[in-house]
Amino acid sequence: MLTTWKQLCGTWILSRNGEPLGRVRDVVVDPSTGEIPALWVRSAEGIQLLSLTEIQRWSREEIWVESLSDLISAEEFPRLQQILQNEVKIIGSPVFEQKEKPEPIGKCCDFSFDTLSPKLLSLEAASGILFWKNVRIIHRRQILEIKESGIFVSAPILAETAESMPSSVEILRNTIPEPETSQSFRAE
Repeated sequence: MLTTWKQLCGTWILSRNGEPLGRVRDVVVDPSTGEIPALWVRSAEGIQLLSLTEIQRWSREEIWVESLSDLISAEEFPRLQQILQNEVKIIGSPVFEQKEKPEPIGKCCDFSFDTLSPKLLSLEAASGILFWKNVRIIHRRQILEIKESGIFVSAPILAETAESMPSSVEILRNTIPEPETSQSFRAE
């Protein structure tokens, strides 16, 4: 299932018996690979981790696990220690287009991933304010590096070819026949 960070945050975590265990608070992203190994969950016992391998069923409204014991503290998750030490906050991070001098293009406001192969698929970088907001979608192949200082991306894949492509007006001009000219109307 394709989902986004915005859709995921606040999703209920339920036990096999339907008992609410907590809500998704954030996502753990490995900055070196873009993989998502776990979710941060706010439960009655505080902030805990849920490994994606423990999820039995995932829908837009709910995530089902076996029991409360599937939610664990960061210390109980040794496989994640290296990732958690290097964890970088994705949402709110500045996004830069990598050039000789990195050029800021906005801040990450959302990202998408597939729940079956949990890896970043795209980022949304927003610039501007309120009604004048410009959002740029960045494909995973454009993500070069995720660091504490920001997310560095390559130029848009189609940037070079976009200038050489005909505009939609030119395409229409070439496909719609010109009207036949007739004598102009004369008032008598």
